[in-house]
Amino acid sequence: MISRQAPKFHRQRFLLFLLEQTGCVSVSDFQRLLFLSHQETLLNYYDSVRYGDNFHSFQATSDLEVLEQKDWLKFSEDTVCLKDKPYLGSEARKEERWLLSKWISKYKKMMGGSLVQLIDERYPNNILQEDSQNNTELFTIGYEGFSIELYLTKLVENKVQVLYDVRRNPFSHKFGFSKGILSRILSDFDIEYRHIPELGIASQKRKDLNSELDYVALFDEYREHLPEKRLYLQELASTLEQGKRVALTCFEGEPKSCHRHCVSDYLTSHWDVEVVHL
Repeated sequence: MISRQAPKFHRQRFLLFLLEQTGCVSVSDFQRLLFLSHQETLLNYYDSVRYGDNFHSFQATSDLEVLEQKDWLKFSEDTVCLKDKPYLGSEARKEERWLLSKWISKYKKMMGGSLVQLIDERYPNNILQEDSQNNTELFTIGYEGFSIELYLTKLVENKVQVLYDVRRNPFSHKFGFSKGILSRILSDFDIEYRHIPELGIASQKRKDLNSELDYVALFDEYREHLPEKRLYLQELASTLEQGKRVALTCFEGEPKSCHRHCVSDYLTSHWDVEVVHL
């Protein structure tokens, strides 16, 4: 019997127990099972982004790599397996072990194509159909409160093709939202990343925003200077006129608390653009 210290996080113990129940499984099927477990149990440790028949959780992928480094599991080509039984015993939550073992028994015989079919039947893809698209729509989205998976899901479902980052400083402590990694992740989903720092607001101007009146004054000043940035606004409008589906992004979840609503309002008033806040 191999003695190991149980993983620190319950979500990692969840991964090990799920693998113990499934046996060796393809990485793609494992990601599908994570999506299903999120939908059908109360064990919502991992968000997933869907693209076609595939699903991906960046957090789960990171945790699997950590567990491999700690010698809990191994990868062979596109398959992931436990190296030995995890022997978590009381370290795993008893109610989770019971719920997962009962739930996974339904799917052991459905790995591969039938698992894809089951997901398609129970959870139809929410991506807009081609004939329902309106290329004059400008989307805006803030990542506050979103995991990178849920954020990407919003973009993918609405078939966004170009994401304009209107932060002055495109850095975030939250995984996935700093310029470098965000642009790389978006490219995997065929979404082009463009940064226009000139449409951002200097961080010092955001200090001491303590009331609604403070925000009103900040955005009034921002609107006053927007005509000076017409070159960058024209780029946004031109991209929309080319038939591209465009989204503006910044941090704040509520559009009215973010300067991106000033940009979208300006585009609406000067070009034939409709705005949808995601």
